[in-house]
Amino acid sequence: AVLFVPAIFLRVPSADSIQRVCGWRLRRRNSRCIPMVRKRRLDISLLGCMLGYDSRGVRFLLALRNVGGPVVRNCEMRKHISGWMTYSGVLWIVALAVAPAIQGQNRDLSGVWVKKDTPNLPWAPGRRTVFSAERPPLQPWALEHCRRVGCGRGTISSGTPSGTAYLQSEDPAFVRCAPLGFPRLLLSGGAMEIFHTPERIFMRFYFGNEMRQIWVDDRGHPEDVNWTWKGHSVGSWDGDTLVVDTVGILGGEQGKFKWLDAAGHPHSDLLHVVERIRRSDPQTLQLDVLFEDPDAFTRPFSGRLVYELAPGSTGSVPEYVQCEDRVYADTEEEAWPFFSGDYPRPNFPPVGPEP
Repeated sequence: AVLFVPAIFLRVPSADSIQRVCGWRLRRRNSRCIPMVRKRRLDISLLGCMLGYDSRGVRFLLALRNVGGPVVRNCEMRKHISGWMTYSGVLWIVALAVAPAIQGQNRDLSGVWVKKDTPNLPWAPGRRTVFSAERPPLQPWALEHCRRVGCGRGTISSGTPSGTAYLQSEDPAFVRCAPLGFPRLLLSGGAMEIFHTPERIFMRFYFGNEMRQIWVDDRGHPEDVNWTWKGHSVGSWDGDTLVVDTVGILGGEQGKFKWLDAAGHPHSDLLHVVERIRRSDPQTLQLDVLFEDPDAFTRPFSGRLVYELAPGSTGSVPEYVQCEDRVYADTEEEAWPFFSGDYPRPNFPPVGPEP
């Protein structure tokens, strides 16, 4: 609050200054004499906007500003300057102390979340294996990779499209026991638990018991970032939206180590992901994601995932045991899937026009 006390002695901002700073469209009056109540509303609205409060926070500030007795409609500011400065100073300090707490209520993403609505491939409805219903804009090598493994062209044993890759024997998560990593975890990680600490926000996924951390302590990416399965993530708040920037995501040469999604689309080590995560209502989490990878994609593309709070959630994610069917199997034939031989391939060609 001390940093803003000198601002009390500045003149009240105009509608033009509000519009420049906040992008708000305010009705201008023909008269040069704006009533003091209008000046006060502009004054406190600009304060809320500059501090990054959302509309609810600004409305709270305006409510505080309108407390204090009748409004004097007078253009002679000198006559009222002393009382106005005292009035403004007290309200600014109260607003700075209380409004962040009101705003902070929107910044709680904690809970156990399960996928509610995600894009689907047109021929595999309900499979939720991709971030966008449109095929990513692939570079030639990535397009050739998809022709070879059949991105999104897989089927289950009955022949029903599964939306996964046709050649499951090429999936690093299956044949190399590689982690799903980020961002594929957002699609295939199962239930996701989010919890906060002062410096970090954690995402814990059911599949593989994988944990992702997002730094929210104003740090940036290191200059010599190490490539890891989930990359290096830093976040900041834009109102009630958590904006997360992730780099250093391991992909390997031509998707050797990890795929972007369950459909089999590859990415390179140059993948850059920006997420905007917000709680659109108490039961819903919305995640808008933007992908950039000049080595694998010809242009950036985006997607949206929607999660819902797990019904009857106990606040924890179930235990996951890797290859549990193999652990309890007495013979190889009892365990599935085993890749000791050639993976059974359904009659669904990986190359050719998509359905």
